Amino acid sequence: MSRHIEDSAQLLKYINIEDNNILDIGSGAGFPGIVMYIIKNDLNINFKLDIVEKSSKKCTYLQELCKFLEIDVAIHNHDVNNLKKKDYTTLVSRAFKPLDSFLNILDMSNIKFNKILLLKGQSYNIEIDEAKKNWEINCDTHESVTNPGSKVLVINSVKKI
Repeated sequence: MSRHIEDSAQLLKYINIEDNNILDIGSGAGFPGIVMYIIKNDLNINFKLDIVEKSSKKCTYLQELCKFLEIDVAIHNHDVNNLKKKDYTTLVSRAFKPLDSFLNILDMSNIKFNKILLLKGQSYNIEIDEAKKNWEINCDTHESVTNPGSKVLVINSVKKI
């Protein structure tokens, strides 16, 4: 569990003051979004957090967790394509989909964003290479603090080819 928390928390290093409206896609048990939201105040970072999760069981858990922690997080129980709100400064995700699939979902959903932060495992290079067949990607990779083979992907722009 502590690895998941540390993994999620490291994304705060890539959050700027302009990143005031964050969407966590496929949050599952609240990683990375809720962890980031809890820690943000200690770092003098301020943002609103929305979570989209299509599993109703996971959403019920997330709602109870937020109530227990007394945090104000908007939880949307449906597929990302059905999200009504479309403008976010930053998207975050951990263990959701391969990069190409993730970008295809975003393309279909018409969500607008400035930056994407993804936690990726050791096959990150393969995922980037596959995605670059269909997308122009401006992406920086950073070492993960939890696993030397894993990376944090910071995607600053993406355009379908």
